[in-house]
Amino acid sequence: MGGTPADAVRLAARQNSPAPAAGQAGARTWWVTRPQPEADDWVARLQAQGIAARALPLLSIAAAPDPQALRARADELRAGQWQAVMFVSANAVRGLLAAAPDLARAFGTTARAWAPGPGTAQALLDAGLAPEAVDRPAAHARQFESESLWAQVAGQVVPSRAGQPFRLLLIRGADEGGQIVGRNWLLQQVHNLGGVVGDVAAYQRGRPGDLPARLRALPPGRQGWLFSSSHAVANLLAEVFKQSAGAEQAWRHDWSCDQALCTHARVAQAAQALGFASVHVCRPVLAEVVASIESLA
Repeated sequence: MGGTPADAVRLAARQNSPAPAAGQAGARTWWVTRPQPEADDWVARLQAQGIAARALPLLSIAAAPDPQALRARADELRAGQWQAVMFVSANAVRGLLAAAPDLARAFGTTARAWAPGPGTAQALLDAGLAPEAVDRPAAHARQFESESLWAQVAGQVVPSRAGQPFRLLLIRGADEGGQIVGRNWLLQQVHNLGGVVGDVAAYQRGRPGDLPARLRALPPGRQGWLFSSSHAVANLLAEVFKQSAGAEQAWRHDWSCDQALCTHARVAQAAQALGFASVHVCRPVLAEVVASIESLA
């Protein structure tokens, strides 16, 4: 019988899930799946709002796979060769500025810093950048993503007075194999306006080594899941698929009792494959996340 991995995951959830015990509904624990240190930060902020939150990172973050390439890009920034730098995440900020902390002073003078969301923007401010050096989506943007950032920065993509094309450097992440990954939508918009785009990986993401053990230790009852990355969902799906394939030390969980809250529609689409009771979308703003969680109680 054919079917996709997602079909196998749903079948496993129905066939292998233990029957819920009486009185097991209880209060829902919300698992924050961001990588560290962001997971602990969100847990603390949610707990301060009375939310039963715990950290369960589905992504691990390691140093840049090619430190020499990262240093070379840093030298180019020091030389004023890039008019803007887009950081795809807070980890991109930390990765570049850990390798070249002096670059924080360059932004606002020789280059603009572009951030697709509030977490990335805050990481830039925490690193010492002046607020006026950072471009980000409008606070009222429907989603925090490349499209809403582009609405704010498209006017910057013009040739210099000397006729040289606008140059944008993307600070990105790499996968477990060391290959740069991510969406290319904004890159294409810059190309369409005659700009030049380069990129470099400032960090490498992977699957936490303790993830199988952490998942096997999930408590019984209803759970809530906070997803901010399709790659995090993919790591969870990979572990669930191992279960459905009969891998050793398999674990069982009834996803049909759980709720998922995702920071973007693309992430929500990926999460659908797990068979949650419901999947919702919410911007990564604390007040909105808390309100969404309370509405699902």
